Amino acid sequence: MGEACWRIDELPPDALAAYGRIPQRILAMWILSRRERATWAGLGGSEQRRSEWLVGQAAAKEAVRVVLRSSAVDLYPADIAVIADENDNLVVAGGAGLERAPHVSLACCDGVAVALASADPRCQGVGIHLERIDRTGDAGSGDQEWALRLRCAREAAGKVLGRGPEGLAGLAAADLDLDSGVVRMSAGPATSLSTNGLGPESLIVRSVRDGDWIAAVAIRWEEPTDV
Repeated sequence: MGEACWRIDELPPDALAAYGRIPQRILAMWILSRRERATWAGLGGSEQRRSEWLVGQAAAKEAVRVVLRSSAVDLYPADIAVIADENDNLVVAGGAGLERAPHVSLACCDGVAVALASADPRCQGVGIHLERIDRTGDAGSGDQEWALRLRCAREAAGKVLGRGPEGLAGLAAADLDLDSGVVRMSAGPATSLSTNGLGPESLIVRSVRDGDWIAAVAIRWEEPTDV
C-alpha cells in the first residue's frame, strides 16, 4: 500500500479539555514526540484549538503509520514527529532507520481531522483539504457543493506545491468532471507549478462528498524519464 487516508470524527467540544485537561495530557503523552510536546506546550489560543491540534497530530501520525506498515516498519506514534517547516508545510521526522520519510498532509474543520500520507517512492507530495457544507438558508445546494469542491481542490493542490499561500497564486480550475468529481487545476504565470516539476499544464485533484463534508485529495507523482 503506497497511500493511506485517516479520519478522526468530531469530538464533543470539551471532550479533551474536561477533568482538568487530563484527557488532553494523556493523549499528548501517548502520541507526541519530545519536539511536538514542546510545540504543544507553547501553543496559544483556546483549549478547543489545543485539542484540535492534538487530534490533527493523531490523524497525521496514524496515516503515516499505516503506510509504513506496508514496508514492514511499525512505529509508535511518539516515534514519529509531524512538524511544520518554514512554509507551514508538514514534514515527517523521527523514525530512526527510515530510508525515506513519507509525505503527509492534514486538514481540520469543525473538530474533524483527515490526513493523507504516501510512502511511494514515486510520490513527490500530497495534499488534502476538508470543508463542511453550510445547511442554513439555501445552502447545501448543488451550486454551493461545487463551489466547495473547487475551493477544496485549490487548497489541496496548493499543499502539494508546498509553497504555503504563495503556491495558490495563479492556480485555477481548468476542467471539472461533474460525474467523477475530478478537478484539473491549471497553472497560471504566477504559479510555481512548472518549477516544481509538474509541467505547465495541470494537476489532477479528486473531490468527494460524504454527507455534509467535502474533501479533496491530490498527489504529485514523479515525472517518468526516458531510458
